[in-house]
Amino acid sequence: MTDFSAMRPSLKKNRINFLIFIGSVVVSFSVYLATLAPSIYWGDGIELATVCATLGIAHPTGYPLFTLIGHIFCQIFNHNPALGTNLMCALFGALAVGFFFLNLNLALQLLPANYFLHEHYRQAAALAGAFLIAFSRTFWFHATTTEVYALHIFFMALIIQLFLKHITERREGYLMGMMGLWGLAFSNHMLSLTLAPLIVIAIANHIAEKGKSKVLIISCLLFAAGLSPYIYLPIRAAQSPALNWGNPLSLKNFIWVVSGGEFKKFQFMSFLPGIPFTVETFKWHVSQRLYFFGKWIVSEFYEFPFFTKTLKLVCLCALMVVWAWGTGILFRYKKSVGAAVLGAFVFSLLMSLLYNIPDIEPYFLACLPLIIISALFGLIGLLHLFEIYFCGRKVNFIIYPLFILPLISLLSLYHFEDKSRHLDAFNYGLNVCRKAPYQSLVITQSDNDIYVLWYMQKALGMRDDLTIVGSNFIHSGWYAAYFKDAPPNSPLITIRQTDVPESKEAFINDLMSWIIQPNYKKLPIILTWTDAYLELFYDIRPFEKALDDKALQRVPNDYRPFLPQPYLYMIH
Repeated sequence: MTDFSAMRPSLKKNRINFLIFIGSVVVSFSVYLATLAPSIYWGDGIELATVCATLGIAHPTGYPLFTLIGHIFCQIFNHNPALGTNLMCALFGALAVGFFFLNLNLALQLLPANYFLHEHYRQAAALAGAFLIAFSRTFWFHATTTEVYALHIFFMALIIQLFLKHITERREGYLMGMMGLWGLAFSNHMLSLTLAPLIVIAIANHIAEKGKSKVLIISCLLFAAGLSPYIYLPIRAAQSPALNWGNPLSLKNFIWVVSGGEFKKFQFMSFLPGIPFTVETFKWHVSQRLYFFGKWIVSEFYEFPFFTKTLKLVCLCALMVVWAWGTGILFRYKKSVGAAVLGAFVFSLLMSLLYNIPDIEPYFLACLPLIIISALFGLIGLLHLFEIYFCGRKVNFIIYPLFILPLISLLSLYHFEDKSRHLDAFNYGLNVCRKAPYQSLVITQSDNDIYVLWYMQKALGMRDDLTIVGSNFIHSGWYAAYFKDAPPNSPLITIRQTDVPESKEAFINDLMSWIIQPNYKKLPIILTWTDAYLELFYDIRPFEKALDDKALQRVPNDYRPFLPQPYLYMIH
């Protein structure tokens, strides 16, 4: 006969954990909702919002899963598709916070019973750690704007949860679930590779204990099924969507998109064009990235005027000590979990070190939950030592002041992360649409200005009379398809698949001969930028202001160099 009385404590415990999970999701989502960007925000999110709204194909790796889910939210908010995708990121970000609470709570159960007097202390420590992730600068940013990283972190939290369940309960279903989710995670972002140590260790444990090949075969099939959203890319490319980056219709183009061909020049040591690989250049790059990572991690939670370099260095050293101590505790009580957490952290850090893009912070973000897990173990381990050698009794109530850390983070960063009134990108696009003459040729300079105009034209249906040309794409073969079947009276546009010239002058010469000169004096030519070299050949004058002067002060410092120029220019 089943003893139901023995099950009651467990059921009660699960009920409390579920309520805390719901509470953490609600609190996080409420903060994200209050600070949510009301429309497009500078960066790749503008392109992603456009792709979701039009069911297009984004820049490599295509992000098919994000596109398909985002399209659902765009349909709900069809008058403002970017608001829909922003809201989607807030929802997945909040759910990730809830699962990180469950992850930390489950991981802390690996500690011996003498570390805690009551489960409430463990739950409090786990919740404080989850909120610290929730209100960290980079996570908060990507939970309130459109980007693929909130969904990635959500999958990361789910996979960590299933990994811990698999390690502690040894059920085959958890391994199969991990593999299926890992495939889905890959169909969103290649950062999922950093979770490979968890997968390898889970498979190794299964083989060592049960060795059932049937489970492994099913797991591999589920992983392949998780990758199935990539089928969307060639299917949709065949329909010539409004945005069709890379045109992945052929096998060659498909591989180029899925493998991130556009950004291979930033990977490994190819980030230094014209500079040969040497041990010295490699050491220099790694040291610079490690220094930047250190600055990032200590500035991730707080923003204070008194937070000097010396104080940041002290905090970094303290964090390293706590993290190392916690990693040691993990290895002591559960080697498989310690190896998985440390391995995933090293993988994440290596990907960040060897990928030379300016906006690398989201790649660092994958390290954050792993750091928090080890650091929390370290703090509790140090508390345990204090109890043994100095106090002689349990003082677990010291856990509760941990909530001060995420609270301070919330209060100190709220002003910086509040995007609820940020309409600068939308207003820029609106100004261009209002002020550009009829049937103008508009030539943009970089991602931010063409992404904005793509959104206005493709997602919102504004100013279809404008011919928008991204000068940064004129050497990309896939971009030629946009102008291949142009109407007879359209501007003459030549796109050639060649290597991008190394000099600015050579690039501008191509732009002039392929696009500007064939249309000169025939129709209005608008530039969102100008250059001294270009002004040697044409009479270029500012004619309208499109970007507010205060826009620069409303974005993070790292974003400012990538904003469009304030004025629109006309070639006379």
